[in-house]
Amino acid sequence: MSLTSRIVFCVAIAVATAGCVGLRQYNQTPEEYMRVLHDEATGAEADLCIIEFDDEGEFWDNRQLVDTLKLIHRRNSESTHGIVVPVFIHGWKNNADWSREDGDLRRIADEVKASAVRLASPENPTPRRVVAVFIGWRGDALKGAWLKEPTFWNRLLAADRVASSINMKEALTKIMLTAKQRPDSKVIMYGHSMGGRILFNAMAMSLINVSVSREAKNLVLPVDLVIMANPAVRAVDVARFVDMMKRHDVRLVMDNDGDDMTPVNGPLIASVTSEADGATRRAFPFGQSFVRMFRSYREDESPVRPSQGWLAAHTDGHTDMLLSHRASVVDGQVRIEPVPDRYNDTPYWVIRTTAEICANHGDINNPRMNELMMQLLTMRSAYTATNRPRLVAGNPLGDALPVDP
Repeated sequence: MSLTSRIVFCVAIAVATAGCVGLRQYNQTPEEYMRVLHDEATGAEADLCIIEFDDEGEFWDNRQLVDTLKLIHRRNSESTHGIVVPVFIHGWKNNADWSREDGDLRRIADEVKASAVRLASPENPTPRRVVAVFIGWRGDALKGAWLKEPTFWNRLLAADRVASSINMKEALTKIMLTAKQRPDSKVIMYGHSMGGRILFNAMAMSLINVSVSREAKNLVLPVDLVIMANPAVRAVDVARFVDMMKRHDVRLVMDNDGDDMTPVNGPLIASVTSEADGATRRAFPFGQSFVRMFRSYREDESPVRPSQGWLAAHTDGHTDMLLSHRASVVDGQVRIEPVPDRYNDTPYWVIRTTAEICANHGDINNPRMNELMMQLLTMRSAYTATNRPRLVAGNPLGDALPVDP
C-alpha cells in the first residue's frame, strides 16, 4: 500500500469511528432563537436572533427569519436614533449550539452585549439599540478536536451550497432591506473562515448590481460595512470583483444630506487575513489541488498577475496582487497602512495582518484583532447615523462605451 493510500485509509477509519455532530436544528422555539441579552452592570440590552440552515442551504424553520424581521421592524419603529443590525456568519468547526462554551455563538453573544454597552450612552449620537443576527449552518461535522481537520474540504463544499441557496440570499436581503427602512439604521455583516466565503458568495451579485448602476448615487447601500476574517474565499473570485470595480471606476462616497459626495477613507468590504493563518495559507491550496484535476484553466500569465489556476487555488489574503493594505503593531498600536503602488485601490480592501495581531485561523477574538475591527468601523463612521454611504461608478458602462461627457 502506498503512502498516499495509507493516509487516505487512516483518515477514513478516523472519520468512520468518530462521533458525528448531527444534522439538526439547535434552536426550535422563539425563546431559544430570539433572546434579549442584558448587561447587569449597566442595564444595557440587545437582541440576538438566530437563523439556521441545513446542509443544502434550506431554512430549518422559516419562522426564524419571519420573527427576526418582525423584531427588526419593531425596534426600528421604537427607536429615535435608528438601530444597529450586525449579522454574523460563523465558519468551520462551529454551529448554532448554545451548549458549546467555546463556540462562536457564545462569543458573539458576549460581543453583542459589549456593543450594547458602548452604544447605550444618552450622549451617543449613534443608533443605540443592537439587534444582532447569528446565521447558523453545519460548520462542525465531527466531534474531537484532531478529528475535525479532515472535514475542511467537506465543510467547504457545504458552505458553497449554503451560500448559493435561494434561502440564504433571501434572508440576507430581507434583513438588510428591513433594517434600511430607516436610513439612520446601520447594517454590518461579518463572516469568519467559511462564513466569510458564504458572505462573499451570497452578497457579491447584489453589490455588483449597485456598483455598476447609473443610479448608484441615488441608491441607499443595503449594507454599511462587510468584514471577513481569515475568509476561505478564492482569489480568482475576488480578482474578478476588483477588476470589475476598477473598470467601472467604482468609488465609495458619503452622502451628507446634500449634493456634496465626500470620499470615504475606509472600505465597503474588508477582507482581513493573517499571514500566520495555516488553514487558508496551506490547507486551502492543498484541497484545491484535488479540485484542479477536474477543471481546466487558462495558461496565460503576466509578470504582475498570477495564472488563473493559481488564483483559483489560493485565497485573496495570500495573493500579493490583491493586497490593498497591511496591518501591524507599531509602538504598541495596531496600524493599517496602504500597500505602495497597489493594484487594488478599490473599496474592496484586502488586508494582511502580522501574527502579532492574529496568531492563527481561529485567533479572531483578541484585543489587537478587536482593535483592528474597531479602526475599520471608525474609518467608515459606521455608527454615525447621519452619514449614508454611496457607491459611485465613474464609468457605469465599464470598458464597453466611453463615459458620458
